[in-house]
Amino acid sequence: MQEKPNDHVQALNYCAHAIEDLRETESMFRSLAPKSAVALHRIIDMLQSSVKFILPNCCNLVDPAEMRQAHLDLVRLPFPCIAFEAPWDKEEDGPEHIGDFKQTPATKRIALCWEALPEFEILPGLNSEVLNAFPEGGVFILPIYWGQNRKNGP
Repeated sequence: MQEKPNDHVQALNYCAHAIEDLRETESMFRSLAPKSAVALHRIIDMLQSSVKFILPNCCNLVDPAEMRQAHLDLVRLPFPCIAFEAPWDKEEDGPEHIGDFKQTPATKRIALCWEALPEFEILPGLNSEVLNAFPEGGVFILPIYWGQNRKNGP
């Protein structure tokens, strides 16, 4: 199998670029959609304070053919709020268009993950609503991604 440039772990700084772009979006939303601006501000805070992890290309940590329930049973967040950064360079591309919309690959990806704790709540009451439905708890995951046509971030 031929090595690709993103097969080796390297400093990505995706979170820093995402924060820059999200700040611009937040400022545009302040007067038009103030509640959305508050949620974006909270996401920015969480991205800044998260512990960052860089994953290999396409998050290939375990061969999908070898994935077992035992792997999933061990999955826990090492810190209450983390951000996984991963390049996503696949040999096969998806469709160029879906309907009238041109598609571009999302080659830069972040998974912002946090435990259902009061200090990590994007919208007031969201954690308790989710915990009411799932009392055993769990982890929130917010995907942030963008393609090569964007300069920095999402």
